[in-house]
Amino acid sequence: MTGQFERLLEGISSAPRYNVHSAFDSTARTLDKTEQTWKDASARPGWQGVSAQAASNQFTRHSSNIAINARILRSARDIIVEANAILDDAATKLSELPDATIDERIKTNLQSGLSVLIPGFGTISNAFEFMTFGRELTGRRESAAKEAYRNIENKLNNLAYELTGLNGNAIVTVGNSQDPKKKPSLEDILKEYQVRDDPDGMIKWTPSGFNAWIADRLGEKIDPQDMTSFEGFLLDGLRPWDLKDFRDIHDNAFSEATSKFPLRSDPTGLAGNDDHTDAFRHAYWNALMTKRYGIEWASTYATAHEGIPGNQAPREAMDLYNNQIGRDIATANPWASEEELARKVQEAVSRGDMVVVTKDGKLGWSDLGINDVGHPDENFTLDGNPAGKFLQRGTTS
Repeated sequence: MTGQFERLLEGISSAPRYNVHSAFDSTARTLDKTEQTWKDASARPGWQGVSAQAASNQFTRHSSNIAINARILRSARDIIVEANAILDDAATKLSELPDATIDERIKTNLQSGLSVLIPGFGTISNAFEFMTFGRELTGRRESAAKEAYRNIENKLNNLAYELTGLNGNAIVTVGNSQDPKKKPSLEDILKEYQVRDDPDGMIKWTPSGFNAWIADRLGEKIDPQDMTSFEGFLLDGLRPWDLKDFRDIHDNAFSEATSKFPLRSDPTGLAGNDDHTDAFRHAYWNALMTKRYGIEWASTYATAHEGIPGNQAPREAMDLYNNQIGRDIATANPWASEEELARKVQEAVSRGDMVVVTKDGKLGWSDLGINDVGHPDENFTLDGNPAGKFLQRGTTS
């Protein structure tokens, strides 16, 4: 399990390196020779008179333009070399992150009632101390990743300004805003934001193994929860402190949703579903999961959550699309606090960036009035097979 900044660092370090700087350098040298040729022609056009002077002036302008292009190519070469150095630095910083693994013998000894001495930390003798130890380890790693990412982000932003000087156009700096993509059509959202039912169906999930032992020692009673088989598989892969954070994020998303968008009166008894409250809850839930676990795990889990057999297409499309908006907001604002993320998600709902279900059971943008939302028609069918494919086990770490 990796945090948001570790994932961001991984993304930078895995970017492809390009060796086009050598081609730029070669072209610049060719232009140098061409510039000299035009300079020579300017000094000795080969004839005399007014036309010779005009030709000489023209040759001089050609020489000057070629010289400018050569300088631009050399500047581009230097920028590419520096960009490659930044990518290499990110890979180095990623490899130097503190280790956050916990020896299995520690778990075994704890379950056997033994105390464990951890050099540099102290003695662990109970579940609470183990949770504290685990959080500290992962916190050290994410803090180091956060610091490394900030330094690399600053370097990349400086590089962006250099590029601005080359082409005269504004460059979007790292992590400062969402990609201003044009909104897709509601018809495309309905078609594309679908997943197949979980092939293994639904389960009653509770923590197992060491996680169950920790929960029991901490006095946390976790009742069996209905979820897709793949959801359970992903939750089984979480460490005890990750699982505790997951539950807190879930509860936070629900409470914040009803705070930002209070439940409306709904005679169907489905208030908080398919409406603005629902849109905020899903987006904020995904933003928080992205901030805590990174975008890959958040996307995998949120998609698995929609693999419920028989989930109606408008509702599924709404949830999947709003999930993505929440992850996009978190990714575009890596330094934002939970409160800031909640505000940005609220603004996105009010602005109409998300989708809800309309009175006639179709998709609509979230700037609809609260009295204009409804629920999907129970008999709604989506022609053809869903475009999305259910994620397979083993696609996340």
